[in-house]
Amino acid sequence: MALPEQPVDGGPPIFDPGNPFVSRLPAALSAEVVRDPSGKEMLAVTMRVGNGTLTAILEKHEGQEWGGLINGKAAQISGLVLAPGVLRQ
Repeated sequence: MALPEQPVDGGPPIFDPGNPFVSRLPAALSAEVVRDPSGKEMLAVTMRVGNGTLTAILEKHEGQEWGGLINGKAAQISGLVLAPGVLRQ
């Protein structure tokens, strides 16, 4: 897989060129509504790949921004195919 050095939109590089683990791996994305210690509802988003797990705790507007970014970028791909169960609602 050829890795782009710079995103088309001019933002920071999407891949860390110093990370030897950057490659196409099976991945799973999940999201759940959780409560922080004060009782406020937050969105926990977790991405699991073969070499790590990342969880972000987001406020509602941040979750909407992330969802919009993912949907917008996915819409730019022709013929996007996702394995059943990869994205849970």
